[in-house]
Amino acid sequence: MDGTTSAATVTATRRAFLAGTSGLALLALLESCSHHGANGAAAQPIDQALQLLRDAVRASPDHLSRRADDVVAAKDATRIAAFVRDYVAVVPPWSEGDDVVVARRWGSAATLRGGQGTLRERADLLAGMLTKAGFPASVKIAARPASIDLATLYRDRLVTFAPDQHRIDRAQSLLAKAGAPVPSGKPTIPPPAPDPVPAITGALPGPAQQITPRKDLLPDQIPVVAFTEHSTTKYAFALGDLAPAAAAPAGLADVDPASPLPSIKVTVSGLANPAPGSRTPRGELIDLVHGEWTTDVLVGRQLLLTFIPPQGPEALLTAKAAADLPARVPILRLQTESPTTAPPGTAGPILSAQGDVYGGGSSGGQLDGPYGPIKVVSADERKKAIAAAATVAVDANASTFPEVALDVTVHDANGGSVDGLDATAFTVTDSAGKPSSLTVRSNAKDTTRPRVLVAYDTSGSVSDSWPSPQAQAAFEQSLASTLQSAAAQTPFDVQVVGLGQPPDKDAWKAPTTADVVGALHSVNSDSSVWETVGGPALDQGPVAIVLVSDNQSALEDPAEIPVDQRRLVSAGVPVFCLPIGQPDEKATETILSLSHGTRLDPNDRSVATKLAGLPRTQRRSTSSPSHPSGIEGTGL
Repeated sequence: MDGTTSAATVTATRRAFLAGTSGLALLALLESCSHHGANGAAAQPIDQALQLLRDAVRASPDHLSRRADDVVAAKDATRIAAFVRDYVAVVPPWSEGDDVVVARRWGSAATLRGGQGTLRERADLLAGMLTKAGFPASVKIAARPASIDLATLYRDRLVTFAPDQHRIDRAQSLLAKAGAPVPSGKPTIPPPAPDPVPAITGALPGPAQQITPRKDLLPDQIPVVAFTEHSTTKYAFALGDLAPAAAAPAGLADVDPASPLPSIKVTVSGLANPAPGSRTPRGELIDLVHGEWTTDVLVGRQLLLTFIPPQGPEALLTAKAAADLPARVPILRLQTESPTTAPPGTAGPILSAQGDVYGGGSSGGQLDGPYGPIKVVSADERKKAIAAAATVAVDANASTFPEVALDVTVHDANGGSVDGLDATAFTVTDSAGKPSSLTVRSNAKDTTRPRVLVAYDTSGSVSDSWPSPQAQAAFEQSLASTLQSAAAQTPFDVQVVGLGQPPDKDAWKAPTTADVVGALHSVNSDSSVWETVGGPALDQGPVAIVLVSDNQSALEDPAEIPVDQRRLVSAGVPVFCLPIGQPDEKATETILSLSHGTRLDPNDRSVATKLAGLPRTQRRSTSSPSHPSGIEGTGL
């Protein structure tokens, strides 16, 4: 449509109109980020059109905060009382028995935004508007006038959404000149939806369809506002057809302070589903972000949940692919007319696109990531890190193809770790070309000790195989001393669990012979072999599992075993099988094959050396780009 085409009169709902305006706002933002809008000239007509559309909405009769400003600016006490009377509906207090003279639901500010409130909230609103206009006012209590019956008190106040058509026409003309899409013709308004009340009540049991009306809906005493106009005290109920009057109403008295406003707490939770090997618990609800607001701040506004990159919202528009921004910060904030007056938002922990939760930051901009440390550096520091790279060692793991995990170690000329490299620092190609996306999940040297899980089988098939309690005790003593000896060579943390029991995230610690013996002696176990090696234990990031069992699986769901086997392959965590009792050789060989593990002999004196070398070879390396080949996005 060109600039001379006539604009249609807007008859859309407020929701539909604002949805279209939001789309236009995004278009303006994209324009400002493009090369055409680098100097701001191309985006200027769209910006002007947005301002016109905003002002058109503010001119609508149902924009009550603006209409309140208008009548206050007119400094006419009668008009102010009529505004509250005609535009702000009455609702009863939350509970029967609440004192209507002091009871509040959400405060006078929210009452104005939403166009309804309790009698006390309407009186507080009226008193505030009168005082702002220069008429000192206060809330009193008086007998309810006889003309105010139940229907009059609770009558609807329906206000039409009618944005200023002149401003809309000007906005459409500007958009047409800028080449932006402009709707032509009248918008299609869907027919009214069927009344849902009959359907809802019909679905309820018979007794629940009958309600008992509250007995406090028509109180004998109600709030009244006393104000001073030209040295004369007047009284306004702002109800029915009553106008402000100089005569004091019957039963006039002082009123108690209004009731405190409740607060609303909002918690957003998510079900974690991270990739195998992450330290984020799998299958557990994790609280992502919390927020708390009093009702006068929250009611009548949109509460927005956004997931913003740590680099800021502009990065969403400038990134070439979603994988360039693998981390997000969940934020709850209230949408207000002016960002400068908006209550502060609340932010949760940093999340990854793969469903991981990052820990708190440390000095130097480093995060405790689920796969190891994440170091955030400036652009200049990143350039220096790239220039310092002298050697690159890569270990590829295609067990979850078409996603390929690359364990990358980057060293400088002196053999030191090069930290802080992001996905843009790497170029990966294969026979099909470059991957569709690349994500770095850890990019700094991990100074925490690796974890080795010891899964000990004490089920009946194993317990019955020990020749004597002394033989079992001797075996446990030998295993414990072997673990302590191995950790002395290469430090690592250990946790002992029974088969079928998930590890405790807070129970990892360096092994001592006494601690390990005590844990081995006290564990309870079933025969869930596959759940043990491929289940929740992988979510705590062990570098290896020492499986002490006969590997005779029992009471496991056959349909779940392939799932556990797949997770074991994906995690890349080797299982060191130490068979005891009468082992299931087929299951043992399958575990070793899937995990690239090793079979240990408890009588082999080199067991300690083998275990000591394990954390050194399996430790997460400096950078771990994820290389999905042939698919869009990242994650397992």
